[in-house]
Amino acid sequence: MKSSIKNLACVVALAAMACTGFNSCQDDRLLTEGEGYLALSAKVGKTTPENAPGKRSMTNDELREKCILWISNSKGPVRKYKGLDNLPAENIPLLAGNYLAEAWTGDSVGASFDHQWFKGSENFVIRANETTEVTVDAKIANVGVRIEYADDIDETLQSYSITVGHRAGSLDFVGKETRRGYFMMPSFDKNLAWKLTGTTKAGEEYSKEGVIENPRPGYEYVVKVSCKQNTSQYGGGFFHIQIDENILKIESEIVISVAPIIEGTNFDISKPLTAEIGKVGDLAMQIIGCTELENVEISMPGMKAILGTPEDVVGLFKASEEILNLAKAGGIAWEYFSQEDGSLMILTIKDAFTSRLGVGDHPITITVTDKQNRTATKVINLEINSDPARVVVPDEGSIWTNRATLKAQVIKSDISAFTFKWRRAGSEAWTETPAVKAADGLTLTADISGLSPATTYEYCIFGDGEGSDKTQKFTTESELQLPNASFEEWNTSTKAYLLYAEGGQMFWDSGNHGSSTMSKNVTVPDTEIKHGGERSARLNSQFVGIGSIGKFAAGNLFIGKYLFTDGTDGILGWGRPFASRPSAVKLFVKYTPVAVTHTSTSLPSVAKGDMDQGIVYAAVTDATEDSYVCDKGKFPSEGEAYPQIVATKDKKLFNKDDEKVIAYGEKVFTEATSGEGMMEVTIPLNYKSLNKKAVYIIMVCSASRYGDYFTGGNGSTMWIDDIQLIY
Repeated sequence: MKSSIKNLACVVALAAMACTGFNSCQDDRLLTEGEGYLALSAKVGKTTPENAPGKRSMTNDELREKCILWISNSKGPVRKYKGLDNLPAENIPLLAGNYLAEAWTGDSVGASFDHQWFKGSENFVIRANETTEVTVDAKIANVGVRIEYADDIDETLQSYSITVGHRAGSLDFVGKETRRGYFMMPSFDKNLAWKLTGTTKAGEEYSKEGVIENPRPGYEYVVKVSCKQNTSQYGGGFFHIQIDENILKIESEIVISVAPIIEGTNFDISKPLTAEIGKVGDLAMQIIGCTELENVEISMPGMKAILGTPEDVVGLFKASEEILNLAKAGGIAWEYFSQEDGSLMILTIKDAFTSRLGVGDHPITITVTDKQNRTATKVINLEINSDPARVVVPDEGSIWTNRATLKAQVIKSDISAFTFKWRRAGSEAWTETPAVKAADGLTLTADISGLSPATTYEYCIFGDGEGSDKTQKFTTESELQLPNASFEEWNTSTKAYLLYAEGGQMFWDSGNHGSSTMSKNVTVPDTEIKHGGERSARLNSQFVGIGSIGKFAAGNLFIGKYLFTDGTDGILGWGRPFASRPSAVKLFVKYTPVAVTHTSTSLPSVAKGDMDQGIVYAAVTDATEDSYVCDKGKFPSEGEAYPQIVATKDKKLFNKDDEKVIAYGEKVFTEATSGEGMMEVTIPLNYKSLNKKAVYIIMVCSASRYGDYFTGGNGSTMWIDDIQLIY
């Protein structure tokens, strides 16, 4: 039966369906100029392998867990999600423009009877103030092979098998094997070879071999073996081999869904909600499921006193008619819709219910279970308060090392002026700062400065002299520094010199792993030219090879790790986790360039004879982890991921304008530095966003600015020492 797995990767696509099909909801989000939303889903076509004894194909949950979704634009990847359970529960915000969505899942194995690999891609456009629905069809990427023997084969051979494979793996089809084999075609081998071996009835060995040329992913090749009639001698033509090509059929239907999504339509259900007594109003929600819902439960301490129900919980799908009527009369309203691809409930806790709540905390819990037995729970943290305002947790991105933005929520709208009081936690004296009311009339903020790093502060809010003893706390960021930033620690006992002590932990790395294969290290310690301590790092650009065979390598160092060498190109993982936001980078540099000796056709703007340039740059990013998918479909360093993967031959390079980069600064050296020693350089970091939290830091130093393009001067040298982050 032809079918598909439907991985509704971001099932808010159903919310859009509800808006257009059910006419029961609308998107009330405020979209920024030039920004739209992506409603993403993926479907994976799956065959049903007949498993070998002791083996099994991947379960639905394993397919979900292994699913990788990428979203990229012309500048590179902008979003990556590994595992469907890690996808956001809302539409994905993206800047207007052209994008590519890609999906992978399964196991990429050279040859297997039970492991399958799926991949797919879809181009799409995001337009400002619009939601774009995209479905990525991840089709099977394997080449399938089956063997069919003529019915009379046993009259000629008493034993037989066929081996099919390539240089990355092979399978033995022993006897009348009926299972399908799955092959991933490597870049270094384009054909599938087959070999029939057997023993005739007379006890003689027999073999015949051939090639399936350029097999196509997603296709099945049936090797049909038959015996030629009226043949008396055993020769190469004793058996006839015919190979048929067919599209791989999708044979089973498995539905994989994410848990239901619970969203507030007139309030943010993920944040505490504070209101004045009797003025909460309606709390409207929508519940979106990839399948039909099994039950929706509403519970709250003391709810039975308001509704007159026997318990503080009501199950909308399983309660008796009498209890449901009590819930409706008490202010619980709902509408439920279901379609082939999902379901939608519009749930409202009406003013008739909320107006009866007294001063205090009232956690209202919504628990949803669908037909796939997936459960989602959200708690409306409702506080009824008689104070003029309530302090709330400040936005994480607004807390820096020395400044922060205080935040509160208005309760009494008739108050004319609000004031924040704040202090270092544990101290006695308060500082007062006037609050600014936002355009919505409900949010109060105040920017404060002069704070100490890694310090906890507390604050409260007053309105027209009336206040509350409730406080909110926050802790400023630490002034983190980079380890081994003076490059005193090295390990030169290995073939590739390492920028950390033997037995220590790597933070910095270089291109030495690639160049050392030719017995050269492009980055080495130097005890002659330095600023402080015993040594600096010397970066030597040079041709690495023998005769004309080799490549130009820039002297370099970077935060991250050299992952592996792909041919003659290095695959690098740039960046390390970092939770602070420095304002600048200070370091000491000496630079002596030479004329460019090596160029690349991919960078025609630089010619031989031009003066080489050096560069130092740093970036702070909020990017999700990036990984490199090679021809075999696996990340080579399992368990490792970085904010930026650099793969030169795949044109996978760092882009300072990528939206994941929240701060960037660089210094380009167009000529030699003056004097014999090192000069102090300060590189300001310019923040594109002041409210995004730092997740990673990237820093790169190169004696040849265009070393990524194998372009530069053989002999350009840069010394780096005493890097310091300024806050």
